[in-house]
Amino acid sequence: MMRRILVLLLAIATPIVASAQLGNLLVPFAPKDCINDAKTAVGGTANNPRLVALFNAGLSVPLGTDTVNIGMSTKDGKARLWYYVFIASAKDTIAAAPMMRVVFACQDPTSLAGGAAPSVPLDGLSTTPLPAGYKEGSALASALASNTEYMRFTKAHPDSQPGVSVLSTSTEDAFSFPAGTPFWAISWTDINGTGTDPFICLVHSITGQSLCGDQLTLSVSEIKDVAVYLAPNPVRDNAILNLPISWIGKSVVIEAVSTSGAIIEITSINALASPIATINGSMLSSGAYTLRARTATDYIVLPMSVIR
Repeated sequence: MMRRILVLLLAIATPIVASAQLGNLLVPFAPKDCINDAKTAVGGTANNPRLVALFNAGLSVPLGTDTVNIGMSTKDGKARLWYYVFIASAKDTIAAAPMMRVVFACQDPTSLAGGAAPSVPLDGLSTTPLPAGYKEGSALASALASNTEYMRFTKAHPDSQPGVSVLSTSTEDAFSFPAGTPFWAISWTDINGTGTDPFICLVHSITGQSLCGDQLTLSVSEIKDVAVYLAPNPVRDNAILNLPISWIGKSVVIEAVSTSGAIIEITSINALASPIATINGSMLSSGAYTLRARTATDYIVLPMSVIR
């Protein structure tokens, strides 16, 4: 899902910025600076939009011979593009809008591009509205700066910036964050193209408590915790797989292994955006399987039955 969101952000931002030649007129901003304009973009008061998530991707957008980075800076928590996701309307449908800030005005880039309305892949995202007082901008930067693992990382990689920044809500108890916690998941992926595992920070968006790097390492007992589950099981068509929260930002492959040893890849996720992954069992015949989810360093296995 995150890979498709990154492609979407790039596809929206590149032609708009390049064709309008906005350059330095694109002002970095904190999410709340454009929240009202984002709500207007998805229907305003009539649709009662309630924010459930924020996304940012650390992309460099070409501008002629120059490039503009639209990623979030950890020095001030600001970015040149934020993607807002709302629950909107009486039916609680998902609505989403990207926002840029041109000098003093917040703009929906899709309106600048002639009203294009891309289909946004948001399956599995938490729909719990975020509290109004979430930390962002300088408060988020300060929370990161207080973490010793983060400071150790930035000392070793002084020029690095996050590849993915997501504000969402925890759907499970994890570490010292109980279920329902609104938190930032910030991932530095593939630092300088080395192919190393990403560095990840989680920041409680109310208290500012931060967990980074080795502080997020799961023990074997935690991996086997009941918070990692598949439901419903048996599976008919679709099911939800709840994964360890420390896997956010990592590449994840989910496979089904039959009793004969055949391996069927169900999905491959470039950068996990949420602990919840959707399992499509329609490709599987009725029978017993082992469901296997793995990153480069960790894996979990769960029994799974499929019935038709």
